[in-house]
This record gives sequence, C-alpha cells and structure tokens, in this order.
Amino acid sequence: MRRKSIVILVLVLALSLFVTACTTKVEEQIPEGSDITNNDKVEDEVKEEEVVVVESHNDWPTSFMSTVPELKGNIVLNDERGEFHRYVGYETLDYDAALAYVEELKQAGFTEYSSEKINDNLVKYKSFNEDRELVKFFWTANGRAGVDLIIKDGVL
Repeated sequence: MRRKSIVILVLVLALSLFVTACTTKVEEQIPEGSDITNNDKVEDEVKEEEVVVVESHNDWPTSFMSTVPELKGNIVLNDERGEFHRYVGYETLDYDAALAYVEELKQAGFTEYSSEKINDNLVKYKSFNEDRELVKFFWTANGRAGVDLIIKDGVL
C-alpha cells in the first residue's frame, strides 16, 4: 500500500512539472497594447498580427487621424493594423499622464458612446467623435499604455 502511494505521488509530481513546463503565463501571450475585453478578461485566443511600421518607430501617426491629440511619451510601437487602424504603444507612462490624456480626448470631442474605467491599476477610455472616428486608450500600473486609432470606414 505504501509503495502505491509513493508511485502515485511521484506520478502526480511529474505530471504537474510537465504541465507547468509546457505552459506560458497569460501575460506573455498577450500582445503589447492589445485590447482588453469588456469584462477585463483575456480572450481565449491570442491573434498574431503582422506589424507594418508606419512613419517612424517613434512618431505619432498624425497623418492617419489628425483629430486625436498626440500622447507624449516613450513610443515603443507604432504599427498599422489594417487600412483603417493604427496602434501606438508606450512604456513608462505615468498615471497622471494617463488621466490627463483621457481629459485631452474628451476636450478633442471624443465623447460619444464613451466608456471608461479608472482605478489605481488601470485607465481605460473608449469613445467616438462626431465623425465616428474611434479612439481606445489604456494604461496599466506597470507604465505600459496604448492608443488604438480607428477611422470611420473601419468601424462596424
């Protein structure tokens, strides 16, 4: 009986090590700056997107959607996610800058059909302007932030 329990214990330990070694953290699977679902849950599938650099790596895409105020900060990603969609990723953005940017978006007219969630660990703001251009902004406590710019032809 003792031998069976030792064998079972060894098998359970081996299986748990195998499962742990074959998985990655959910955070590692989420592309930087990806959209968070309405319930702040990670979607089951993480889609890989082809990154096409537009303008310069460190430039705000003013030529794409000039109605959106520029977020000042350390741009680490500037990519095209389709004909009507741009994404700009940041790191080392602080909480106060994130809150100020949400206010800038509102002042620029991005107030229609808006939703926001603000706490110490997360700032999310999503809204349309009167031309049906969409901006989605997020900031997390680790200093990372992202701005999705979607022009009206790309909005469903």
